[in-house]
Amino acid sequence: MEKPTFQPIGTPVMELDTPALVLDIEALHFNLEQMSSVIGHSDVVIRSHVSTFGCPAIAHLYADRFSGNRGIAVSTIGECEVFANSGFSDILITNQIITRPKIFRLCSIAANHSVQVLVDNPENVRNLSDLAVNRGVTIGCKIEIDVGLGRGGLSYPSEITELANLILELDNVELRGMTANFLPLHVSSVSTKSNMETLVRVFIDSIRQMTNINPEDRFLSVRSNEGFQDILNAPEISEIQIDTVPLMDHKSLQTNPQFKPSVKVLCSVLSRPIPSRVVVDAGHKTTGPDIGLPVVDGLKGIEAVKFSAEHGALEVSDNATHTLYSNDKVWLIPFDLSLCTNQFDYFRVVRNNVLDGLWPISSRGSFG
Repeated sequence: MEKPTFQPIGTPVMELDTPALVLDIEALHFNLEQMSSVIGHSDVVIRSHVSTFGCPAIAHLYADRFSGNRGIAVSTIGECEVFANSGFSDILITNQIITRPKIFRLCSIAANHSVQVLVDNPENVRNLSDLAVNRGVTIGCKIEIDVGLGRGGLSYPSEITELANLILELDNVELRGMTANFLPLHVSSVSTKSNMETLVRVFIDSIRQMTNINPEDRFLSVRSNEGFQDILNAPEISEIQIDTVPLMDHKSLQTNPQFKPSVKVLCSVLSRPIPSRVVVDAGHKTTGPDIGLPVVDGLKGIEAVKFSAEHGALEVSDNATHTLYSNDKVWLIPFDLSLCTNQFDYFRVVRNNVLDGLWPISSRGSFG
């Protein structure tokens, strides 16, 4: 367990011990304002997906800024438990809950909260119904539709209709519409307006073929990050689940340069064994570089090239604009924020370049 409290509130940011996961609260508020400006007067509901950051304090800021939202989204039953205990009453779990132990945990939450899960097979729906009846609770079900990205979900309108009718027939489960995940599986894929439009078209075409399902049962919720602005005015889309945008990572910044990276890893130079190499104290255990390397922020000609468990190697080119020495600080922008935040117990929250608070990443490790 990380114990960062030996440095008091008011510590200058560049004096924080490293490696540190730092949240610039002013940049976060800037991003929320930018996001609000982009959304404008759209009728689409924004549901904050909290799995990327796992921090209730950030989730409450997010929810307060978009007061018309219908709640939050999480990825696992463990995350659902954490956020249910943090004051959130409307929670969508963007996964199927299959095993009996997890369904029992779901029923316990449903006793005092509005909860929804994704479904894509009849057996799971029957099990949800049976255990919900046993516990005297109601569970919301969103049918997941595969829009061609190779995730879970149904593809054929006849299957979707059959499952929808089953949910409507069974006790203690409610049909809460349809959903699709628009996040690309491959990090090389870039969210563009054209491919967002294609995904929306596939999703809506699938729904429109369900002619015997009532319109009120077709509430359409999609998950999108970088391309969310391209589907704000898509016909029939009711809700967008967004997570990375208010915080940003390098992957998201490539298509949303108008936002700021509000979360970075602060690290220290440990060694400069040769002129072209700098070694820092941030490795796999802090940066989460599994699907992409972090990017050095603000230092031209210096690039992160290789990471071991505890160390990172930076390559210094001949035209580098800065010279780094032992104990100098370096900022790294994570490539994928969700893999990075899961390495830490706290955000060091910085305001006006001094430590303003320590916000727990409460759902870290809640993968089950």
